[in-house]
Formats: sequence, structure tokens, C-alpha cells
Amino acid sequence: MAKPQIKSFQSTVNLLKRIAGGTSSSTSHLFAPEQLSNLVDSIEPFIYGSTPMCEALTYALKIFSSSTDQLKVLFLISDGKSTDGDPVRFAKQLHDNNVIVFSCLLTSENISHPRRLYYEPDGRWTEAQQQMFQLSSTVENTHSAMSILLEQKWELPASGHSRLFIQANHPDVINEYSNLVQQITERNDILLNIIGRVSLDMYINVANSGFEPKLQRGGTCYAYAVAAVFHLAMRRIEGRENGVPDFSDICQKLINEYGKEGAVTKNVLNIWAPKYRLHYKEVDELGARQAVNQRRPVVATFRLDEKQWDNFSMFYKNQPQGVLESKDIGASNVGMKIDGHAIVLMKCDPTSLTFMNSWGTDFADGGFFRVRNQAVLNLQYYDVYWTLNDLKQSEIVAFTTKSNEKGQDILRNLPKSIQNLPYKCPKCHRSSPAIMFTGHLIEAECPQCQQRFKPTALGIVLNLYTL
Repeated sequence: MAKPQIKSFQSTVNLLKRIAGGTSSSTSHLFAPEQLSNLVDSIEPFIYGSTPMCEALTYALKIFSSSTDQLKVLFLISDGKSTDGDPVRFAKQLHDNNVIVFSCLLTSENISHPRRLYYEPDGRWTEAQQQMFQLSSTVENTHSAMSILLEQKWELPASGHSRLFIQANHPDVINEYSNLVQQITERNDILLNIIGRVSLDMYINVANSGFEPKLQRGGTCYAYAVAAVFHLAMRRIEGRENGVPDFSDICQKLINEYGKEGAVTKNVLNIWAPKYRLHYKEVDELGARQAVNQRRPVVATFRLDEKQWDNFSMFYKNQPQGVLESKDIGASNVGMKIDGHAIVLMKCDPTSLTFMNSWGTDFADGGFFRVRNQAVLNLQYYDVYWTLNDLKQSEIVAFTTKSNEKGQDILRNLPKSIQNLPYKCPKCHRSSPAIMFTGHLIEAECPQCQQRFKPTALGIVLNLYTL
């Protein structure tokens, strides 16, 4: 295996120019047979034979170890098991060098769930799958970049974290990736939409994480939990008609209606969710975790007897950042008074659930506490959400406008070379900067001849490489 060299983007362009022969047909967006043959001949030495993954990772680690860059990313692609040893031993070294590892396994095997990320490996996986999975980095599902996958209807694990490992063989998945590249490179409006959605997703994450626990008065936990989730749900609506009601206003309305001696949280949700154009549904722990993946905090309730409440309070007094387990609460005591409580599920990870309480910031970890799983407190979960049908037209327009504004801000800071990537119109055969094309996924409009056509990913690639 030859020692790898760092290549610039321009050098890759020049290579493909040579392969393509420097010319392109004005009537076709596909490689000519001889061009395709040249391309295959050029890459054939690199795609057949052994898979010296350990050797490749050794070279990569030398590069990363000598680099002073803060952001280090390794995109690892393989079509099978390493043939020169176990590459998993490099995982820790990559992690210690702060390298983010994306791994992609190309396989001919059928994949039952091609649009799924994992946190735990599947016991039925091959050794090659296990190796690539173990090498990949872990990321929280609430990371803003994950919103792009959510937009593409990918399934994220309920653990709250995902490994950056994918398997590719399914035609739909390959087309999906191709379309995603097409959308980003060919169409300004899709580029802005993705950037805008990620930017708004970051705002939602900040809104959720920045919402501080409140201090309830009397038996009003139901009002604090419901008001918090209602307020955060409505903050996800850009340009909400009549604005987003303040948490305190919602909370006080609920207290005025139900008083300070407690209320059945489900009944409150049933009556008040429609008043704010919201819905709710009861879900299990898996459903609650998936809601949090989708940036939706979840209302939760539980009931304990007097002795269990004492144990509950004492645990977090002694271990503010501890994870509560069933043994810490103890079994229920027959005959003792039982009291219920309402809280908000804000975050989940593979080993615990994090809730926001309403006993002020002096309780537990700044007002938040952790529980091992649903069974510890016999939790009931209520997912509060809205649908597109609930939005006003002005709110839909506001979202589109905001997304474009966010995208334009970022786009103005991109290098001109990226903004001006050429694309040749198949109608008039003239090239224009990709940023100038408008339209939508099915149909684009040429800025020169104003004719409409269906854009293709290969079209822009070939024009870029052969101009």
C-alpha cells in the first residue's frame, strides 16, 4: 500500500478532468463509454485485492497526531473485513486525538433497515460490520447536524446517542445520498433550507437547554410541567400568530383554573392542549425517548408513598448528580398516603433519563435529576406536539423566510468558488453559477433561458470536472 498523500479539492478536479478527457457533450449529462472506462481503469487498483485497514489507519493517525487543527474528521469507507489485523485497536487512539470518525461499509448483503443509526451493535452482524461500528464516533441525537437525517426520515436510536456508522447497498439509500448531494450543490433554495433548518434546530436546542427549573408554590407541579412543555412546543413554531405565550402566563392560567391543591395532569392536557393548537398522546419510554430525539420535551408523572418520597429527597440531597434506581426508592408501603408529581423529560442517554423538576435550582443538579429508567418511578409519559395542519399559512411562510435568512447569512460567508459552481442547462446548453438556478426538487429553472428541467447530480459533477 502506497503512503497516502493529502490531496486538495482542486487536485481531485484536475484528476477527473484528465479522466474525462477535457471535453463534454453539450447534449448529454452522462459519461461517454470511453470516459467511464478510463475512470474505472484509474480507480481499479484501489478497489480490488486486500483490505489493509490497519495500515491505512496507521498513516491516518500519523497525520492527525501531527496536526494542530481543532476539528479532525476521518471518513472511513470499506467493503469488507480488515485483512491486516484488528482495526478496532485504533479506536481509542483516534478518540484520544479528538478525531470524529464516520464509517461506511459497502456491502452486497440485504439491509433490513437501511435508514437506521445504532448505538449498540446488532448481534447478527458480521465481523466487518462489527469492526466498522466500533471504529465510528458517538454523537448525541440532539446534535443539530442530526436534524438533516431526521429530515430524511432516518431512525435514531432511543438511547439518545448514535454511532456514526452506516451501511450502504440499498438503491433507495444510495439515491437518497445522491439526492442530498444534488440538493446541496445544485439548488440554492435547498441549500438555504437545510442550513436554515439546522440553524433553527440549534435555536430549539438552546431554548430547551436554557429553560431553567422553576419553584412551584403548593400542589402546582402539574401547571409547571404542562406550561413548560406547552411553551417550548410553541417556541418551535417560527413567527407564531399572536406570539408565543410566556411560560408564566400559561402556568398562571392553569393554576387559576385548577387551583393549588393538585390536578390530574392528563385531564389538564386533554382540555388545554387544543386551546394552544397542540396535541398530546400517552407514550411508553421508547416513545418518550424518540420524542426527545425530535426535540420535544415530554410531560411525565409518577406517584410515591410518604416513605418513598423521603427516600427520593434524601437520595438527591446526598447525590445531586446520581442516577436513581429502584433500590434507592424501596418498595411501596401498603396503607401509606400516596402523592403524585409532574415533571418534564428533557434529555436521555443510553443509561439514564434526565428530568426537570419544579422545586427550584437548589434541588439535585441545578433543578434537574436523573433516573435509570421508567420502571424506577413507574413513569407515565405524555408527548405534546403539533402537526403541519395546525400551522397558519403565515407561520409556514415565516419559517421559510427565516430559513432563507439564516442560510443567506451563512452563504454570504462561503467562498465565491463554492457559490459559483457551474451548471450547464440541458435546454439552452449554457452554464451559469449554481446559485443562480431556482425551482424545487422536481424542477429547476435556468436563469438564462428561463426554461424548466429536472436537475441531475451527475450533470453538475460532469460540468464541473470537464469545463
